[in-house]
Amino acid sequence: MKISGVSVFSYALPLTKPLTVGREKLSERRGFILELRDERGNVGLGEAAPLPGFSRESANTVRGQLKTLRSQLPGSDIPHDLENLSGQFEDWLGWYGLAPSTRCAIETATLDLLAAEQRITLSRLISDAPRPRMSVTALLSGARSEVIDRAKALRAKEFIAFKLKVGRLPLSEEIELVHSVRREIGDEALLRLDANRGWSLDEALAFASQVAACAIDFIEEPVASIAQLGQFIEKTDMSVALDESLQEISPDDISAIPHVGAVVLKPTLLGFERAVQFSRAAAETGAVAVVSSSFESALGLTALAHIAACLNRIDVPIGLGTLEWFDSNLYLEPFPIKNGAIRLADLPRSIDAIDRSLLTETARE
Repeated sequence: MKISGVSVFSYALPLTKPLTVGREKLSERRGFILELRDERGNVGLGEAAPLPGFSRESANTVRGQLKTLRSQLPGSDIPHDLENLSGQFEDWLGWYGLAPSTRCAIETATLDLLAAEQRITLSRLISDAPRPRMSVTALLSGARSEVIDRAKALRAKEFIAFKLKVGRLPLSEEIELVHSVRREIGDEALLRLDANRGWSLDEALAFASQVAACAIDFIEEPVASIAQLGQFIEKTDMSVALDESLQEISPDDISAIPHVGAVVLKPTLLGFERAVQFSRAAAETGAVAVVSSSFESALGLTALAHIAACLNRIDVPIGLGTLEWFDSNLYLEPFPIKNGAIRLADLPRSIDAIDRSLLTETARE
């Protein structure tokens, strides 16, 4: 198959409330959509949405890289076996030196194009037996009252997994909040914590000892470095998940970090193929792969849902409950999260669902 045409679009989606990421406060979410076409008229879409305060590349870098792909890819043959995600994309694209979010866009768009050509879904292209249904993790953040009210409301809507942002308030308040959330959601729901490297080692250990009775599924990145993370793991029984650390290590390094319970995969920060490689490395150690959003649009979440359906044999709740921050989400209809879960059968093909009035084609230079 040859790539016959490439287009690049930008979007700017207003948020319903300010989103704080690291030191950045966002009032809108900006990103790019890459569209690939083949000689038969099939179309594949991918999203590049570097997250300010988290991604290492800037929007300008991504824009320039996408324009380079737009000028150089038409007429190119798509290599065979890209859907194996075992290094074939790196062999094809590695020399471009693309940023992770750019890689995510071209990898997703190419796979989407291959799936369109075969008249199958993205998940069917990657796996013979994708999971038909995946639970979604509800994200809890904000003031205490907001967190408690949201936990109560979403538990009533059949959500079975919750992620609470910690590492922002005084330690005693965070400990009390964790206990309050556990009481609100009950003993059967999963409770995950995300500290975003917000504590010193001593603070993290003190926190872990005080919430031990809360049956924490895992805590993401409780301390500031991988070295400290190893010390935390040695001194506590709490299961740990890697998130930011994945940007600093390779999949081969996973086996050297003992007692990791999960890897949190954000393809916008890693690339699509690399995220799958981390998943495979984690599975060899007994850790689970948790696909998670970096506040992409509905188009990006669709791709994430398809990849998540291929990574675990059991239902590992995924972190895709982020669209409540968006006034509009690039789709003509609401993204189909129902009763705390996503069914693959409910996901539309992005090319049919996207609201093109929200896209602006980038100028050709």
